[in-house]
Amino acid sequence: MFNVRCILSVLPLFYLVGCGDGLPASKLDRQALSGTVMLDSAPLPNGSIEFHPLSATGASTISGGIISDGKFELKKEAGLPPGKYKVVINASPPASNTTTDPIAAMDAAAKPIEEGLTLPEKYNLNTELTCEIVVGLNDKLSFDLKSGS
Repeated sequence: MFNVRCILSVLPLFYLVGCGDGLPASKLDRQALSGTVMLDSAPLPNGSIEFHPLSATGASTISGGIISDGKFELKKEAGLPPGKYKVVINASPPASNTTTDPIAAMDAAAKPIEEGLTLPEKYNLNTELTCEIVVGLNDKLSFDLKSGS
């Protein structure tokens, strides 16, 4: 009898703690999004973009994608629910020729990003970028970045 009471007294804790935001994926109302990332008025050649929710309420979905030739796209299944988001953008070196030699691959990966492709921290580590995802209006997001400041 004691074991049954212990189990029954602990069950409500599982309900209170839960996991995640408690919303099934079908209820998130994910939105497809796409847009451009410009650096000094030219398309950012290569990079990544991440979207982090600004609000602790609602869905806590984080998503992101690859930037290629200044463009990015997230399909609906990888998209975001409506809300306000902090945006993190990083530049990356251009894709190099693939090699099967592991030493050459490690050497290529160890090379620093070209000076011209380094972004200021205000776009990544200490991002100041934000956006709002609105139902049906996310196909022309635009981020105009400036290097050096």
